[in-house]
Formats: sequence, C-alpha cells, structure tokens
Amino acid sequence: SATSGSSCATALRQTNRFGPNSVDGLSDRTPLIWAAGTGDLECAAALLVAGALVNSDDALGQMPLLYAAAEGDVKMMELLLRNGAKVEGSAYSGETPLIAAAQSDVVEAVSLLVQHGANVNAAMEDGGTALAFAAGNCNEETVQFLVQEGAAVNSRHSSGWTPLMTSVSANCTAVASLLLRAGSELISASSQVPTPLELATARQNSHLVKAISEREGEVRAACIVLDVPQELHSSLCGVWLEHSEDVDQEVLLRAGLNKTQARHVLVAMTEYLHPSYAWLHSLAWGTVPPHHPRPL
Repeated sequence: SATSGSSCATALRQTNRFGPNSVDGLSDRTPLIWAAGTGDLECAAALLVAGALVNSDDALGQMPLLYAAAEGDVKMMELLLRNGAKVEGSAYSGETPLIAAAQSDVVEAVSLLVQHGANVNAAMEDGGTALAFAAGNCNEETVQFLVQEGAAVNSRHSSGWTPLMTSVSANCTAVASLLLRAGSELISASSQVPTPLELATARQNSHLVKAISEREGEVRAACIVLDVPQELHSSLCGVWLEHSEDVDQEVLLRAGLNKTQARHVLVAMTEYLHPSYAWLHSLAWGTVPPHHPRPL
C-alpha cells in the first residue's frame, strides 16, 4: 500500500497488486488519501478511475477531501467533489473539510466548500469552528467571508474563548476589528476567562484597547439611557448582546433587574422605539434600524 513517501507510480503499482483501496498498516491511509494530501492531482485522478473510494478514511477518520482542504488545494478539492466527496465528512475529532480549509489561509478553498453546502457553523468536539481557527491565524479574508456567510461570531470553544478573544490573543488587529464590527461579545464566560479588553491590554495592543473600550462605552451608554442601575450594566448588556431578539422577562430577571425595570425594558424593546435598544441591536447584529440615532 502507499505510504507518505511513496511516488504515484508506486501507489499505482500497489493498487494494481492489492486494489485501489489498500491501506497503510500504520495510518490506515489509502493511496487516494496520500495523493490528496500531497497534491498529486494526476495520481488522484488515476486512482479514482481505478476505483478508489473517494470517502475512504484513515485511522483518525480523515477523508481525502479534508487532507486537500487543509492544504488549500482547490483543484484537488474540485476533483474530489466532482467524484462524490462528502462536504461534511468529519474526522473523529469533529473537524470538517471547512474547518481544515479555514486554517489554510486560502479563502477560495473555503468558498468552494460553502458553495457545495458546507455548514459554516460546524464545530469540533471541543467547540472549535472554522471562524475561530481563521481568527486565530489572522486570516482576514477568510474571516470576512465566513462572517458574511453567517458564521456565529459569538460561538465559544470549550475553554470559553470566542473568535474575538482568539484573534486579540494572537494580536490579529485587523481580524479583531472586523469581529468587533460584526457584533462580538465583550464579556467572558466566567471569571477564569479573560475579556477581550484584558487580552488586548496584556498584548499591549493600543489600537484594540481603544476600539474595545469605545465599544464598551457605547453599550454602557445604551444601558444608561434605559435607566438600568450601574451595577447591572455588565450583566444586562451581556444578556442583551447574547440573546437580543430572545430577551423576555425571565431572562431580564436572571440578569438582576426587578419586575418594574424588566417591564420598562421590554416595552422599549417590543415597541422598537427606543434609540438605545436600536443601537444595542446594531451592536449585536451589525445593522442599524432606520431613524434610530446612536445614543449619546
């Protein structure tokens, strides 16, 4: 069977001898997996003609398309997709071809998979998403594309980190700024998880410190206009940004408001007349409703 050091000729000889789906004894990789991972397009095409299974997987559950996606090899991906490769074929870790492609810094590879129906919010077992990986790798084009395609900017890794936190920690200023504009949360999941502002401060990134501070100021201003007590600003704004359109009295009471305050907030939200709610909505969803000024 083919190994990582085999040539295409060797792979094809082994295919003639043992069949196109023979596997390496250590990694369980087929010749097609090897060809896809090394970018040997001619060999991959020949193997497919010989009957290689396009969705064969190795000991980690990784299929040829995932290997090609990890390299950002668009031509190889197109070949595999034409021959029936599973767009959502995930490894045992939950990694999908899209998540792999997001780490390649080749936005065309990401776009190709989305065109074929890849779920932009698919997550690994630990909660890692394509957006989170692209954000941590400072892949601005990929992040922009995924956000436009509906990737959840506030998805959380099992560690509690969001894509914004990952990008700030990696000092990816352009990506972090993009995620801020897309409505990323500014709060952490627990006291053990640093906030984006704390991360920016630790990285001595003055641009992000300023941008995040200004955004926090805008949210606080909206809470002030709604007469929310000072001590509740952080929890309420966190709830609001996370739930936005799903806020009800129960959610507000859990955030610490009394029934009167909750009723006042719900009236403003239900009637959609309050400028501060409109601005909070814009922070969460990236759209500013018409005729609603930014709160002072």
